[in-house]
Amino acid sequence: MSEQNYIEEGVEEDVMKKVKVMKSGLDSISLDGKVGPLQQVLTKSKGAIYVSWMTGQATLTSGAIALAAVTDEHMGSCMYEDVAMFVEEQTKAQGEMPGPLPVVSHDLVVDELQLNQAAVVGVHTLTITLGVVSAEKVPFYLKAVKTLNLKVIVNVDTAEQAQEAVDAGAMLFCVAGADGAENKKAVIVDLNLLEGNKKVCAIANIVAKNNQQLEEVEESWIFCDGGFNAVLVSDALYKGWNNPVHHPGAIITQGKRRRWTQHSLL
Repeated sequence: MSEQNYIEEGVEEDVMKKVKVMKSGLDSISLDGKVGPLQQVLTKSKGAIYVSWMTGQATLTSGAIALAAVTDEHMGSCMYEDVAMFVEEQTKAQGEMPGPLPVVSHDLVVDELQLNQAAVVGVHTLTITLGVVSAEKVPFYLKAVKTLNLKVIVNVDTAEQAQEAVDAGAMLFCVAGADGAENKKAVIVDLNLLEGNKKVCAIANIVAKNNQQLEEVEESWIFCDGGFNAVLVSDALYKGWNNPVHHPGAIITQGKRRRWTQHSLL
């Protein structure tokens, strides 16, 4: 739903149904640490690349393991109607090669209503940003998302935030704000996990450099060796436009050439 329609018509009925489901289930829900489809891939796959497509192109044939849609129309990205089309497209890929990918709603969540909007369009996972919702609210969002049968990726900027996210029960987190590969690696190097909780997955956000080099590919290798399970790649995929060497598929393939091994798990 566009912002204008939201103002004029209010919240859709199917979204409000999800809100009721969420509120009725909050008191009885517990965080049991079970993994979802995206995390299953991240903990088993070699060459895990997690890609954010900011436009309607969703045909991924080069080894990406997830499709993330940025749901912020003010940034020239998707609306939830677009995300619903991505979900439908991936559902139809059953039995094809490559098969269906988990779809992630990569939104800036500021209100619990957005969780329900994501659930209605059928995504597997959504993102919250610890610095926006606060560390105190992370447990609430984790439980709220679970009532909707979704998983959540917590965006963090610092080692302290990463520890707060894990302590709250997060099984997936993305180091989004730290500048540079070494600073991102420093966020996870001393992370303390609860005994037996070895399935926590760390994702590194790769920011596009303002040049025509492919430093982002080398950065993905650094993260591979540095203990991350996957990288989030978005605008870096489109630096070269029609250059075949810099084609999105070529960048994904190059990023996967370094061996992402099982021991890269936290």
